[in-house]
Amino acid sequence: GGSGDKGVVCGVELACAPDLSALLAVTKRRTRNNDSSRSTTMKARLYGTPLITRRRFDLQILSASYRSIFSHLWDARRGIRAALDSLRTALRPLDTKFQSLLQLLSKYGAADPHALEAGSGADIVRLELLRFILSGRSTVAGDASGALDQFFTRPQMHDQFLQREARGVEAGVAGVEGTLRSRVIPSVLAAVHCSEELYGWARGAATRAGDDGGLSSSEELVAPDEALRLYASS
Repeated sequence: GGSGDKGVVCGVELACAPDLSALLAVTKRRTRNNDSSRSTTMKARLYGTPLITRRRFDLQILSASYRSIFSHLWDARRGIRAALDSLRTALRPLDTKFQSLLQLLSKYGAADPHALEAGSGADIVRLELLRFILSGRSTVAGDASGALDQFFTRPQMHDQFLQREARGVEAGVAGVEGTLRSRVIPSVLAAVHCSEELYGWARGAATRAGDDGGLSSSEELVAPDEALRLYASS
């Protein structure tokens, strides 16, 4: 039977000439015929790419530059994630204590029981501890006095335990700083250096193009202004 619809593209294959002067694109289109059968047709089209041939060395430099920049940015992102994980681990003992204090405040009616889920528990704990520090006694803290008395008279709140826990938190935070120094800062500095080199290359390419009569906007591989914005943002 004849063709019943225009079909859908089910695949595209590309092939380049050895000197990158031409690109062959082959599309596969699947159609449904009137008799409910299916057929696949292939269509090939040849595109000339003289700009790639002329600028192949510049494209190699540009490709390597972009690859280096985004590789360093990816390493910095992974380092930041690792630092955040280390920070959460270091602060976990404090989070556990403050959650228990918030539960006590909620039990004594000084805090909303749903504050922990709503994310406002930290503000409540900070306010009650500030009142406690300013007054020097928990008895003037209103409804929170009983919760604070019970919290600070727990066996885990003696001086030696708190000092040991403080040293543990400090060691964990020092580990976070070490992660930032070893994994994030070098990657960020390398990305800045690569973006600066890209900007210098873009300016040089624009200068050479001006000496040769200039390039059209479609032939410009990277605008110096765009390279400068990338360098400034880094």
